[in-house]
Amino acid sequence: MAVKCSACGKYMSPQDGANVTCTKCNKQLHRAFVGIPVGASLMPSWACPECKLKEKRCNKDTTPIKPATITVANSSEVSNLGEELRCFREEKRQTREEFRAFREELQDIRNLVSKCDARLDKLENTVQTILESQEQYGSQGFKIEILKLKSTVNQLQADLNDRDQKLLANDVELSGIPEESGENPTHLVLSVVTKLSVHLEEKELVHCMRVGGGRQDATSRPRPIAVRLARRDVRNDVLRASRVRRSLTT
Repeated sequence: MAVKCSACGKYMSPQDGANVTCTKCNKQLHRAFVGIPVGASLMPSWACPECKLKEKRCNKDTTPIKPATITVANSSEVSNLGEELRCFREEKRQTREEFRAFREELQDIRNLVSKCDARLDKLENTVQTILESQEQYGSQGFKIEILKLKSTVNQLQADLNDRDQKLLANDVELSGIPEESGENPTHLVLSVVTKLSVHLEEKELVHCMRVGGGRQDATSRPRPIAVRLARRDVRNDVLRASRVRRSLTT
């Protein structure tokens, strides 16, 4: 009658030496299953793995126990360890500071990138607006706009010229007034106008200053004083009074 292996459940081979029998439970097993080569001899008390697990192990009280060894470090080793700990803490602190500085620099870089992105977006919008305007007006439309701008510029230049001419009508030049270092031209003008019996307040003086190159020496002729008045009628009063009092001196 064919016998099955107690481990794998397959039929046992009739070949001699291919199977083994447990001396405890009399179960038959394949040699390959229990890891015993064919032809190897077995111990008389050989047992299968299941029976080996069920066996009670003896308690060998006579086995010596190795005592635990406690090593006490000397003072030099303790000091070296403390120095290493201090160095480690210092390196850790420096590393934290470097990481903090790195985070700050990274934040600055992020801010710069954000600003660049904003400027690029603005530039892109401007270019898009120009392209849309070009598509809307075309080349002829741009020519018309350029002509309008030129006309506006010419008109502004003409207005500035007219304004300058009007302002020149409020100017008067005072000559023959002695020049001294550290003088106050405004005070001199007010003094001269007062002697001409013309009422003039300081707020009616737009500006006044000596004109011409620097004075060479004390014997050279004094430079004239250019005065710009706020109102033309005041200028006319000053000129009228100066014609009447030609012989007036300082």
